[in-house]
Amino acid sequence: MTFDVASISRADVTTAQSVYLAPFMVYGDMTFGTTTVTFAGDPVTYTGKGNDWECANIQFWMPGHDHSFVAVHPYSTEIYKDVKYDHNALTFSYSLPADHTEGTDILVATHRRKLDPEEFSAQSPIGFYFSHALSLLNFTVAFGDITSTAPVVKSDYIKVKRIELANVATSGTFSIVPAQVQSTKQTNDFVASWSQQSYGEISIPVRNTTVNDKERVDALAISGAVFALPSPETEVDLTITYDLYSNNVYEGEQTATASFTASWRQGQSYTYGLTIPNDNSKPVLMQVTVADWLLGTDSGITVPRK
Repeated sequence: MTFDVASISRADVTTAQSVYLAPFMVYGDMTFGTTTVTFAGDPVTYTGKGNDWECANIQFWMPGHDHSFVAVHPYSTEIYKDVKYDHNALTFSYSLPADHTEGTDILVATHRRKLDPEEFSAQSPIGFYFSHALSLLNFTVAFGDITSTAPVVKSDYIKVKRIELANVATSGTFSIVPAQVQSTKQTNDFVASWSQQSYGEISIPVRNTTVNDKERVDALAISGAVFALPSPETEVDLTITYDLYSNNVYEGEQTATASFTASWRQGQSYTYGLTIPNDNSKPVLMQVTVADWLLGTDSGITVPRK
């Protein structure tokens, strides 16, 4: 058995790298009456040559068997907890790190292939189409009324320090199983879900982000992306902390708050537009944009989501 990875699914948004630069791990089994495990979290590494991938565990296709595979990127013996692979299905627990900059863009893929009893011909590589297992959060921050035609007050600005989210999923259990093969005898489709979520707070430090009067900026351009656990609809409390400057004079640390309903889905990117009024009022005006998660290095390509 050999492996391949579709070029459309090589994303690692956090580091702008791809699965070529770090191994993924593969689980697999084959069934013909009884089930035999073929791969148990074995690392698969790119050799640096064409589409050549390497796995130390050598396995062979067996005629008449239903072969099933689940791949997870990146390979790790620490990130995933309570890992269990049983009868085609993989489950593991995952917790968001305290430091969001250490978050992991977990990618998953499956493949299933059924061979006829007399099928002894050479088989094509196991082709994985990776999808994101998490959700992606982005925040933009505006100061003042950016729609106003009044002159910009250059001496008024804020420096964003952190964004905090309360009542969000911080840990959970992920399950994935390949779909059943149909007439084509092979498929890359799967069924995946998050369950048993525990809820808590996420504190996102925002580094070196100055927002001038009537300006909107990407709050995480320097700090990095924020990964979130997909979760059902829940009421999220947001607090943004910033230093306020008026007439170039430091006015002290300020906070603004908002509450919103969130339902984050696997493989989708959510951008929240926050607006801090420049009139001593505290409410945060918010807009949200939901989109497919794009590759970090090829922004015109969408990573498929399930």
